[in-house]
Amino acid sequence: MGGQLGSTDKQFNCESLKVQSLHRMVKREGKNSLRLLPLHLAMEGFLSMFFNGPSIAWREYSKQAFASGLSPRFEQTISGREIAQLDDALRLFEIHDRQVGVLLFVGERLASAFIVPTPDDYRALHTSLLEDFYCETLYYHGLYSGSAIQLKTTIDENTVNNLTDLQQALVKMRQEWAAFQSFMAEDLLVRSIDAQRVYTAGAFTLQRFITDLSRSSHNYIGEAITDDRDRLQYLKIYGLTTSQSKRAYLLQQLASHGWNLERAANSQGDTLDELIFRMEKAGFGYLVNNQLREKAHKNRREQQKFR
Repeated sequence: MGGQLGSTDKQFNCESLKVQSLHRMVKREGKNSLRLLPLHLAMEGFLSMFFNGPSIAWREYSKQAFASGLSPRFEQTISGREIAQLDDALRLFEIHDRQVGVLLFVGERLASAFIVPTPDDYRALHTSLLEDFYCETLYYHGLYSGSAIQLKTTIDENTVNNLTDLQQALVKMRQEWAAFQSFMAEDLLVRSIDAQRVYTAGAFTLQRFITDLSRSSHNYIGEAITDDRDRLQYLKIYGLTTSQSKRAYLLQQLASHGWNLERAANSQGDTLDELIFRMEKAGFGYLVNNQLREKAHKNRREQQKFR
């Protein structure tokens, strides 16, 4: 139940000691209510991918790898509240009638997607975008990217002679704009995903997912609720950073090849030494035994001498 340090002649009241229990990511609060922490559910699933490390005692791995696997594994991210004046900008965003969601782009990159069942839900939760994890994308885009392209569309007044022409032009403009948004979000909309069902409550299913990991496209994790007719009732996503994608892709390749380093290296067209350097750069160097790591560094030093 707990413990304290003190002199041996002092008595402690153990009844006063308490254990703080941590809530599960998904918990039923009542007959018709379910509690979940937005994006934390998806992040938990992301961290649990390939969490156990090698299941075969390959001699290339360290004792720590077999003793504790990848534990503890963690990722860092930044809340939108850390961006100065972002709350003011969000307050000024126009909320449209019947709006039930938003696609948030940072430059040309889809940074966040948020969908809820009704317009009232969206109005109530609009400011929750400040809690999302796209802050790092916004920060680095502001530092290293140029000016964002101007997104606007117009109607050719020469084609409008009456209200019917104007209505048709508006329909065409909206269709073109919708197609353009789909094109901008294709890293999410046209990707295969690996989904895991987390909870089922009546006609509704809660699942978390990750897009197929790619080194040439942006990758996303997220969570969604669908009904018994596969209609989307809730969606929230998080765009993985480049470094997070690289770490996840590396772990995926290792796991898919049974954590055999040579097979994983050959599948990527790398040498064993190059794979070891990639693992070190990704923060997984501790998985490889010291003898193999020292050999890789020695080989690199010798190669540099002959250049």
